[in-house]
Amino acid sequence: MLLRVRRLARVATAVFRTHAMPARCRAGFAAYFNPGFLEDHWVCEYWDGGGWRLLDAQLDEAAVRELGIGFSPCDVPRDQFIDGSSAWRRMRAGDLDPMKMGLSVLELAGAWFVLGDVMLDVAALNKEELLPWERWSVGRDFGPGHDPDPEWAERFDEVAGLLEGSPEAALAQRVYREHAWLQVTPSILSFATGAPVEVTIGS
Repeated sequence: MLLRVRRLARVATAVFRTHAMPARCRAGFAAYFNPGFLEDHWVCEYWDGGGWRLLDAQLDEAAVRELGIGFSPCDVPRDQFIDGSSAWRRMRAGDLDPMKMGLSVLELAGAWFVLGDVMLDVAALNKEELLPWERWSVGRDFGPGHDPDPEWAERFDEVAGLLEGSPEAALAQRVYREHAWLQVTPSILSFATGAPVEVTIGS
């Protein structure tokens, strides 16, 4: 399911770009799948000529009926999908409970999970779309039971403060370039099979 969600977001992004419309994948959390829990999710963010809007390609007619969705899948409200940086900022402000953010089906949640989505979203803003269960750089050090220490939390505060919402492409590129620890490394740690496996990108 997670792979399908990411694939749909990428396909939607590619379709917009084919028609010369700016678009990008976003990693974050959706409020409309499981009431009371923010589920890890991917959507497409596209420019409609007046601003950035969110499209959830997973929400076909059947899903809209089943979930009781009351908004257009082509214009997902920002309080229904929260990008990684905005989620981090709201969590740090005490507005969101980190234990209700993650993957409920796998019972995975916490500040470490939100941190991972910040990194995934920053990479996606720079056209490097990884899988939800892949970690690199500092992201390797944080997992279940291992939330970021105060020093790293402050570093993520800085990044999230710059990139929450819909940042300009030039800003996203600059932040990515100036914070080497955000950048995707040639070797990443994948949890696709449960146990961590070292994977070399492009191999």
